[in-house]
Amino acid sequence: MANGEVKAARYYYPPRMPLPLPVCFYNPTGYVCCNKQLNDLIVDTYTELEARPKFHTCNLNDIATMLQMKAEARFNTTFETIAGFEDFAQKIHFNGNLACKVEIGGK
Repeated sequence: MANGEVKAARYYYPPRMPLPLPVCFYNPTGYVCCNKQLNDLIVDTYTELEARPKFHTCNLNDIATMLQMKAEARFNTTFETIAGFEDFAQKIHFNGNLACKVEIGGK
């Protein structure tokens, strides 16, 4: 570069993949969710757990277990729930529109 000019590097961000269903959306945390009620249930469940004095935010088992129980009761079907400290790939099979991924509190 002439005269000490620095040329900015170009970054390529691929287009987002098509959503699996027309009802799916990107939630505020940037992940795909296909059911607003399920998204709200996840957020509400974590908020409820976080308000408990003896709850520790590192207890992923409590988060996953409580969320599974509440989701199964609300939607009257079985659920598999996963909670983790890091982002993870998601390749899933789901029933109807009952699929959602959310990040709350770094989890």
